[in-house]
Amino acid sequence: MIRLLWILALAILFSNLAYSQESNIKEESKNYFVGGNIGFTSQKNPNFSSPIISVPGITPFIVFGNTSKRTNYNFSIYIGKNLTKNWSGAINMSYSSSLSITDNFSSVNGMPLEIENQVRGIDFGVFTRYTFATDNKLQFYLQPFLRYSLGNQDLLQDGLELSAQESNSINLGFSVGALYDINDKWRIILTSSAMTYRTGTWNVSGSDLDNNFSTFDTFINLSSLRFGGEYIF
Repeated sequence: MIRLLWILALAILFSNLAYSQESNIKEESKNYFVGGNIGFTSQKNPNFSSPIISVPGITPFIVFGNTSKRTNYNFSIYIGKNLTKNWSGAINMSYSSSLSITDNFSSVNGMPLEIENQVRGIDFGVFTRYTFATDNKLQFYLQPFLRYSLGNQDLLQDGLELSAQESNSINLGFSVGALYDINDKWRIILTSSAMTYRTGTWNVSGSDLDNNFSTFDTFINLSSLRFGGEYIF
């Protein structure tokens, strides 16, 4: 199953190279674009039980707490080229950060413990985009991607570090989204990851012992939505 997904995704990712010779390429002066997007979520949950978020592949653990505060943000920048009327391709870089703070009342003497979980990651990769109904101002698209990711996680209790872990992975998947042409130079973008397969390794910081992992996620939710814009030139 996973091998089939790799084959299909890579076929989609690179098939647009064959289309780049077609005659329906957009006018020469508007073949390139540069863009970026940003996502942000913040939530506070009283009296909860939930898994601590972690670097992909590291098993999360359950925390029972009185209050949980979680903040996530990410941004991405990219530059690309319109290959045909429907297909485009780009290279991109993205950064993400997540901070979760939990007041946990399960200590021996009943005093609250503050558990802080920090996760950061940076990605480098390529994507292609197939856009439907390109003659309309409002358009929808499917965006396969291939990325290399580096991540790290720090877990602290009352300000003291409990553990630090690092990971690296190859991510393959696709996003879905919509764009709206404001004029012939500017457009606004809304995108969300829909499916991602990750495979890689993680280890405790300073250790040479690598642990392999792989995950397969399908999701579209508010935390995965990103807003952005593109300039066409």
